[in-house]
Amino acid sequence: MTDHHEVERAYALGPDDVLPDFAALTAVASVTEPRTATLAATYLDTDDLSLICAGVTLRRRTGGDDAGWHLKIPAGDGRDEVHLPLGESDVVPATLAHTVLGWTRGRDLGPVATIVTERTTSLLLDADGAVLAEVADDVVVGTPIDGPAAAAAISWRELEIGLVGAGPVLLDAADALL
Repeated sequence: MTDHHEVERAYALGPDDVLPDFAALTAVASVTEPRTATLAATYLDTDDLSLICAGVTLRRRTGGDDAGWHLKIPAGDGRDEVHLPLGESDVVPATLAHTVLGWTRGRDLGPVATIVTERTTSLLLDADGAVLAEVADDVVVGTPIDGPAAAAAISWRELEIGLVGAGPVLLDAADALL
């Protein structure tokens, strides 16, 4: 089990929006060539969506560099993320089910949505080649599992900038750039 504190900002993009030159940001000396991966995730929650109502995200995701189980819990200026290996089963690992017990109150966890993301990432590097942040340009298709909207998939595009070695000043500068 690994965990870390995630600080990121997300921005809505139109399908034809062109990204700015992130090398224009203070402290960014270079931007790596983009890499693309397809991510497929099943989001889990209770029938009454108690996790999402609390800002908590629980998913099982395949594809990309961090395939596995992800639990994200709001904390301070970001979210604390717990990551477990994918494993063979699509049953929520006991460790994660126990962690969310205060929100679920023992109610069953089940799939509530699937999301397929075509993610294109680049790294923002400083003059020494250290990673400051990751930029993810996501084209997303989400589909509810059941309910009145179940047949209707929705799609959107968003940009996420996640801090790695930089501080929040970089995100403030990205706000101005975008």
